[in-house]
Amino acid sequence: KEEVKEEEKVEVKEEKAKEEEVKMEEEKAEEKEGAGESKGDANGDVKMEGGNAEGGETAEVKADEEKKRPEKKSKYEVLIPIPKTSGSLVERAKEFYGLTDEFPIDQLFSSSATSNKVYFVSAAVKQLLEADGKGQLHTVHAGVKVLEKNPTKGDIFDYRLRQEGVPFLLPFMTKRILKLNNADFTTLLKKRCMLMADLQTEGAEEKVREMGGGCTLFVLDREEGDPVFLAGWRGTAQLTLFVSKYELQALSHKFIGHKEDKEAGSKEGGKKA
Repeated sequence: KEEVKEEEKVEVKEEKAKEEEVKMEEEKAEEKEGAGESKGDANGDVKMEGGNAEGGETAEVKADEEKKRPEKKSKYEVLIPIPKTSGSLVERAKEFYGLTDEFPIDQLFSSSATSNKVYFVSAAVKQLLEADGKGQLHTVHAGVKVLEKNPTKGDIFDYRLRQEGVPFLLPFMTKRILKLNNADFTTLLKKRCMLMADLQTEGAEEKVREMGGGCTLFVLDREEGDPVFLAGWRGTAQLTLFVSKYELQALSHKFIGHKEDKEAGSKEGGKKA
């Protein structure tokens, strides 16, 4: 009996020891879970903060990349009015080419803030462009190019005349016009350049030298018909044309070809007589 009691006591002690071990394990497990939750919260906070930081960095990087990306050139143009302030491009052009007060300066527009190209538009188009204050009107084509920037050295006015825009400026021009006789005009038309010393028109060499450097309009000196002109440049010692080869071909056919036909006809008439 005593042996049975001792065995029962041992079993009870073992059960108590097991229960205590289980309790200890449960307590440890609970402590681990609590620590895990706190770590998880902490990690969650860190991740969130990191996520925000990374998101902020990503946004900044994207913003920098967008700034570095070159702007895509649109196939449309937004024509903007050119400022009329003192010393502005418009005022300098008016002074250089001697444009009279009757010239509608407010009809000059540019396709960019730098005003590399200047367009002349009609009064109706001017009103339409001015009404587009937000620049939402995408212009495919409007007006005629009258001036274009031509980088030069020194204080020379660096905007030259465009051949196609001369008809809109010529009636108001009082400066930078050089009238040439048939011989000089034909030489320029054929060779596209000539020395000032080779000018045969009376008084032309002296006038062009006094004129100074810069864009010059060479006009055929004749009394009948519409004006015939060539936009060019007066350099140090040479006169040069700023006319495309297609326009020169058209002018040559119209002026030189017609002249040669007349001369040939007169020679044939003389032979028959």
